[in-house]
Amino acid sequence: MLYNHFYGQFDCCDTMPKITVAVSDSPEVGSRSAPSVKKSFSSVKCNVVDADFRIMMRDIPKEVFEEAYKTTEGRKKLFLHAKYMATKILDKVDCLALSGNVAMIDPALFNQLPDTNNNFTYDLSRTIAELALIHVATQRGMPIMGICGGHEAIAVYYEGTLRSLTPAESNQQGYMAYDKIIFNTESILGQLFNSHEKNLPSNSPTVTRNFFGAHKQIVDKLKPSYLKITARASDGKLIEAVEGKYGAPLIGMQFHPEITIHGVFPNASNMGTEAEKKVSLKIFHFFFKAAEAYNNKKRVNSELKKVTSVFSEVTHNVEKDLVSVKNTIKEKNKNAIKKSKLSSIKVESIDQNNTPTKTLLNNPAIFWKGKKRPHSELENAQCNQVVLANTM
Repeated sequence: MLYNHFYGQFDCCDTMPKITVAVSDSPEVGSRSAPSVKKSFSSVKCNVVDADFRIMMRDIPKEVFEEAYKTTEGRKKLFLHAKYMATKILDKVDCLALSGNVAMIDPALFNQLPDTNNNFTYDLSRTIAELALIHVATQRGMPIMGICGGHEAIAVYYEGTLRSLTPAESNQQGYMAYDKIIFNTESILGQLFNSHEKNLPSNSPTVTRNFFGAHKQIVDKLKPSYLKITARASDGKLIEAVEGKYGAPLIGMQFHPEITIHGVFPNASNMGTEAEKKVSLKIFHFFFKAAEAYNNKKRVNSELKKVTSVFSEVTHNVEKDLVSVKNTIKEKNKNAIKKSKLSSIKVESIDQNNTPTKTLLNNPAIFWKGKKRPHSELENAQCNQVVLANTM
């Protein structure tokens, strides 16, 4: 009965639930890449919901946000609010995907001065919200994908820095164009792409793929203790992809695999070839499997908590029963001791004339009508000590 109760808790694990991915997006702002990210996840059978960064920060009036953002202490308070909202969003999802956007990340968040050479726009509340999403997802061991601006947000969260592309670098890569990306074959992405490279030597350290790019800001420096560089641009220098060193899969990509598959919203322009689509789709399928593993872990942990609760209840009841048994035994021992004492008292008062036992009656030499006389050691050993004491 107990076995069925415990192991019956896991019956629900036989039915696989729909895997859900939260994509950072807001209808209020719109995006030319987020719709393609969502479609790409839908292509690998994922359910998709918005991690709406506007809703996350809506409770804070604009003027209050702007005033708080001016100081480090104020930004911490904004971040705490964003973390609370991120927790609510991520409670029911299995993967976080941070899509690209046209706004840049404020240099103040990585301890640098504003770029006066470019007329960049900043979406401060979005950045705070996305950093909070990364924080909560990381704490939970949830897979995280970052694309373009999402990739840069991951780098900033892990204490990296950003910088603007120079005109020469922009010309080298192209803007809103495809360019060659060089991947380390030991990285997750490198292994995914290497499986499609028929003519690549087995010991080759890199594999190249063409991807769409549309960015003006790039990751400059990383904290090596958190992230590792796994891909560079065609010049072999600029960082194009990073991966987390520990825990659940964490991959940041400066390029846009979703554009290869579904094009730029709304007219689906700039799509890749069919072969390139298959390669890009492998990234989303990989994250589907990672999200599935996270979902399994989450459900097993939930079931273990239920079983632990049942065990705790059973243990508590057993402990109560043990206490009850101990108390019963203790009470019986007390009663036995009382009876033993009463028996001794009765023996001492059986007969005021010291009526001897049968042994003494059969040995009149020892018991001599109550008269006191000395006894030998052998005689003492043969006598009832209680009765003998009254005959001395």
